[in-house]
Amino acid sequence: MGKIKCLNCGTELTMISNAACPACGIRLSHVKISFLAYLGPEDSLAGYQRSYKLVLLKSIFEECLSGNSPKVRTVADRFRAYYLRRKQNGLLIDKDVDSRIADIESSSLEDVFEVIKMNPYNAIRKQGFLKIDELNGVFVLQRGIDDLSNVELNNILILLREKLKLYYKKIGSEPSKMKLLKLFLPQKSKPSQRYLSGASR
Repeated sequence: MGKIKCLNCGTELTMISNAACPACGIRLSHVKISFLAYLGPEDSLAGYQRSYKLVLLKSIFEECLSGNSPKVRTVADRFRAYYLRRKQNGLLIDKDVDSRIADIESSSLEDVFEVIKMNPYNAIRKQGFLKIDELNGVFVLQRGIDDLSNVELNNILILLREKLKLYYKKIGSEPSKMKLLKLFLPQKSKPSQRYLSGASR
């Protein structure tokens, strides 16, 4: 199994907090090291029973990389679009999937957000890395991972996509290279007209 890597330069890291990367010198706070350990190396699926957590984080960091606040409705739309694209490409959505994800084309953003709250969001929130600002309807990353550079965001997204490919290979749903390209290219989000107000609904 591989080790966690610096998000800035890709150097393998030891579990030392409040230090700096030995290669590029970027500061490695306790929170950043803890979050990288929580994500795990790209060749490990420890802690991932389903794809939901990876897809939620991917959706949030894609919004951050776009320079946007990760609004609940926009992230939910990205999350929904990911599984919809898989289904439209004839790929397995996940194993033992929630009916609202299995029938993703019929599910509203409210349905999808309920799935997000039940499983991936609560798991990440319990680790202290994520919360919802209900007043403004946005996901809020823990201080220490809320100000990542574009290079770091890109590298997190590469890690998440690699782990998703590994996950689907493990459950026997490995798409062709062309289908992979369609699945993992950033998509412009088209939020539903139905408004998701924070964590309510």
